[in-house]
Amino acid sequence: MEVILAISAGLQILVALLSWRLSVRSYERIAWGLMALAFFLLAARSLLILVGLLPGDWAPAFGFRAGLVDLAIPALVLVGIAWRYAGRLLHARHPLNSGRAAAQVLYPSDEIADLKEKMLGSSASAFALAGFDGALFYTNPAFIKIWGFPGEEQVVGKSISELWQWPDEERSLVDQVRDNGSWTGEVTATGFNGALFSAYLGASLLPDRAGKPVCIAISVVDLTPHAKVEAKLRKAYSEIERELDRQQIENAQFHELLQQEFEERKRAEEALLDSEKRLRSIVQNAGDAIILFDSDETIIFWNQAAEMLFGFKALEITGEAFSSIITQQTHHIYQQEKDRVIVSGKTDPVGKIINVMGLKKDGSEMPLELSLSSWKTSEGIFFTAIGRDVTERKLAEDRLEFMATHDILTGLPNRTLFLDRLSHAIAQASRNRSMLAVVLLDLDGFKHINDTWGHARGDQVLQVIGSRLENTLRKSDTIARLGGDEFTVIIENVNHIDDVSIIAEKISSALSVPIEIDGQEHRVTASIGISLYPKDGEDHENLLMKADMAMYFIKERGKNNHHFYSASLSTHASGN
Repeated sequence: MEVILAISAGLQILVALLSWRLSVRSYERIAWGLMALAFFLLAARSLLILVGLLPGDWAPAFGFRAGLVDLAIPALVLVGIAWRYAGRLLHARHPLNSGRAAAQVLYPSDEIADLKEKMLGSSASAFALAGFDGALFYTNPAFIKIWGFPGEEQVVGKSISELWQWPDEERSLVDQVRDNGSWTGEVTATGFNGALFSAYLGASLLPDRAGKPVCIAISVVDLTPHAKVEAKLRKAYSEIERELDRQQIENAQFHELLQQEFEERKRAEEALLDSEKRLRSIVQNAGDAIILFDSDETIIFWNQAAEMLFGFKALEITGEAFSSIITQQTHHIYQQEKDRVIVSGKTDPVGKIINVMGLKKDGSEMPLELSLSSWKTSEGIFFTAIGRDVTERKLAEDRLEFMATHDILTGLPNRTLFLDRLSHAIAQASRNRSMLAVVLLDLDGFKHINDTWGHARGDQVLQVIGSRLENTLRKSDTIARLGGDEFTVIIENVNHIDDVSIIAEKISSALSVPIEIDGQEHRVTASIGISLYPKDGEDHENLLMKADMAMYFIKERGKNNHHFYSASLSTHASGN
């Protein structure tokens, strides 16, 4: 009997201590506190009976059963507490109940790192991310600094309820955000050293790409040093947040903040001085050129990226016309968009993308992509231009276009570009009532080089042939490689067919010179067929077909010569 009472009293004291500990750390303070008190009383009763201070009305038969009851109650409560903690652990590890796990499941790790680094890590404002269990899993340096924590490890993992006094005892911050999508308001926060301070808290759901919430994003502003200024900024932030377009949130937010900052600076410059410095730092250090100008095109702001892009210092360009940095050839593109806003009076805070040619201080030009937005104040309409040099992108586009229209081996136009130019040449000859020639040549002896020395040597020979053709013919003549060892030439403004014969002989002469590669001479000649517009045809298909017939006629009669198409060749071909 005494052993059972002693064990029971020990378990009751242990459960009472655990319950008291939970009443200090959880929201269920009253329930856990009452449980702790009940087990303290049970433990006291058991100890008093054990030492004989209570009446001995516990008969042996009933005493043994009563001891078992006293032993079973704390044992069952211990099992319940263990079951409660195990359930919490399984719940926290579920990927959709933990903000950190959900973010890792629904976002690639490089995007999460990029989000933290670009949007949170380098920000002057305090940001944190919490799971739906209320536990913090990321805080930026500003957040740690406000609370006075020595480092991130002291705050990550803490429940958000430990950091501030929540005004609503029935519904937690997580409940508020889950139900309404967001929550904003003032709270009384508890610093690392226990000191209380007033803070403005904003919390909202952070969705994944599919729009499904994965965690809670929390922003905090310390109201202690700048309560008046921060109140205005909170109001402006709330207005901005309601007006943002989901698909263009980053660009729209920036322009709206810029507009708000400009108006606030005019109305209460001294009251918003700290906020202005903070925003100016962001704009000045932005990677893109940011330029502000009014409806008269007078530049009123010019950031460091704009200085680097155009070469003008801010003091040099402020007060000058925005059109002075746009070339005359593309000025109408920008002017049309500006005039549209001024005439209609409808501003566009999101911005419209236009492409113009920018003009640098040294007089050089560059392709410029501008996001041109507008906003209206009591003083009139103002414009924000965010620009970047797209020279590299243009070069890449030009390279892709070149590869699509030129032979990669020789750099000559390919069949696609040749047919396009031939169509244009035919149209031009039709308007001018002039004659043009299509010269088709096929190399003699090239197959022997390919078979004997390999395709790499054959490619080198083709490159030499292409270069010789370019050096022999006029700049106005189009030279193309149709494929394999077949080349073609468009000769425009032909006065007499004898002129074409002279050109064909020059080609034959140039190609008959031996080609020396790595000490080895290679000899090729050309069989050349010629058709004339409009005598032999009035479209590219007929002209190419008849030049091809003339070329094969020469191939069959000894090669290394040229021949003009004649009607007899068609008769000969049909006879065969």
